[in-house]
Amino acid sequence: MNKESSPADSGYASPLEMQDWLLQEVKDSAKALDLRLREATDLVREYTTGKLSAQQAADALFRYQQRWGDALFGATAGREVTDDQILAAIDDARSKQWTDRLADSKTVMSR
Repeated sequence: MNKESSPADSGYASPLEMQDWLLQEVKDSAKALDLRLREATDLVREYTTGKLSAQQAADALFRYQQRWGDALFGATAGREVTDDQILAAIDDARSKQWTDRLADSKTVMSR
């Protein structure tokens, strides 16, 4: 990129746009964590206090899983698991997911 062109002219995000993206990412991530933990906490509290039967708890857990998916897609945190291992597992799972979607779309398009 030369001095006369701006990031917007090049199709890249400007530093200000990246800052705005980061602020929104933080807001969205914090809100998702809040909603996710409240829902999970309520589910477990209601089940452990007898307000939900085993079947109702299983149904609620299924709905929770559908809504939120895995907190760390394709990975789990543990004492012996490094950040790099978690990120590699997420990347691998996402890559497989996109490969499967691409294969599915090719199958649909070839019909």
